[in-house]
Amino acid sequence: DTKKLVNDSLSKAKQELEFRNNPGIVQDGYYNPVSGIGTHIDPGIKTSSFIPVSMSPAEATSYYSSGGIPTKVINKKSGCLNLDGIKFEGKDWTPEELTQLADYAQECGFADAKAQADVYALIYGGAVVYPKFENDSPIMTQKGITEILDAQNKEKDFIKYWVAADRWNCVFVPETNITLQDYLYAKSIFVPLGGERVNTRRCAMVRPNKQPFWSAIAQMGWSTSDFEGWIKDFESYAIMKASLPIMAQQMSLMYHSFPADGLIIENGPQYAEKFFKENEKEMRTWSMLNPKAINSVGEIKILDRTYTGFKDLIQESKIAFSAGCGIPESVLFAEKPSGLASDNSNDVELKQSETIRLLFNNISPCYKNCIELLVYSCFGRNSEQAKKAKNVRIAPDSGIILSDQDKAGLGQAFAAIQGQLMGTGWPLKEAISMAQKFVPSAEIDDNIMDALTAGEGEGMNKELWNALNGGNNEL
Repeated sequence: DTKKLVNDSLSKAKQELEFRNNPGIVQDGYYNPVSGIGTHIDPGIKTSSFIPVSMSPAEATSYYSSGGIPTKVINKKSGCLNLDGIKFEGKDWTPEELTQLADYAQECGFADAKAQADVYALIYGGAVVYPKFENDSPIMTQKGITEILDAQNKEKDFIKYWVAADRWNCVFVPETNITLQDYLYAKSIFVPLGGERVNTRRCAMVRPNKQPFWSAIAQMGWSTSDFEGWIKDFESYAIMKASLPIMAQQMSLMYHSFPADGLIIENGPQYAEKFFKENEKEMRTWSMLNPKAINSVGEIKILDRTYTGFKDLIQESKIAFSAGCGIPESVLFAEKPSGLASDNSNDVELKQSETIRLLFNNISPCYKNCIELLVYSCFGRNSEQAKKAKNVRIAPDSGIILSDQDKAGLGQAFAAIQGQLMGTGWPLKEAISMAQKFVPSAEIDDNIMDALTAGEGEGMNKELWNALNGGNNEL
């Protein structure tokens, strides 16, 4: 290390000497050893790509915990996955069963554990979620689902709470002969904070960004931190923003103008050169921040140079940052469309929904084991719902907050579709169900449906009810 340091110092000194002795080199030229432009350390030639090694937990934590834009990006991505609360969908499942399962997920803590794990997965590149049962023990945590269910003393509601841990708090315990399966499809993991070895059959191994083979091996089977893809662009934006005052200050050039003919004639060119150097040395201490009283021959002038591209310069760095993190610039920086007729809401919603949906497609399947156990605990081990526990999954969220005006528009569209269907002879209940398929946001529970379809039984005028029901009473 000492030898390398000495060589670097000698190389730098040689470059500085070459720079001083070569009058053809200028500070803003294409060959500048001071900044590295045109040399072997030119940042423009560093275009090689390498398999990423996920950043340390300390660095990732510092970016997220410090607040600001990095925290905002992580919270937006993870929060939009559960914006309207956790919901489920599945084949052969009734709306009432799905609603009951969603309510139980909130009550037993699964929704909170999932939201926390989604944040951990984006920050650190992976997370684990698993339930703790009534009669859990260090031996029982290593059992599969069948053994766990057989050991329960209750038919249902046997989940006590949920555990969420980031990837750095999980240790793979490989077999004697280490294989690829030990990392990509491990049978168990050791959680140091809980002091227990947990069977992955009861876990959700959350990997937000699926890695190809060679990268997955480098990450020990986990994904990479979401920071890896855009943190350099964020740093560039922050540095650019902090450099603006310095750049603006350097736009003005101060110079000293005075006749030197008499000085050269009277004292010679060597004395004049020495005088210029001393004068330049003194002028370096002059600034608006450090005023001095001076008595000088000649005139001191300020040459103002203007640059109008500051806004464009910052805009380019913001665009690069937004593209890297996958969140529209207008959403990330809360910018409003300009102009009387400007409206970029459709573009913003499309891009944001696309980013969140792609992330959801990677994360949602990871919770399959947890959802299966959630069904068993909610409805019972031997219930009818338990037979289709593997056919239910988390329903996607659009990731968009609707305004009151948007909700009113959806209500009008729902009513129009329903009315047109009933006008063609559809019964009221079927018309409402079909309209919901076109406008999923229009949620109608059983009580509202019963009130709408009560009709004649509640004493409504027979002719009026027949008209509302599309004339089906006459069939």
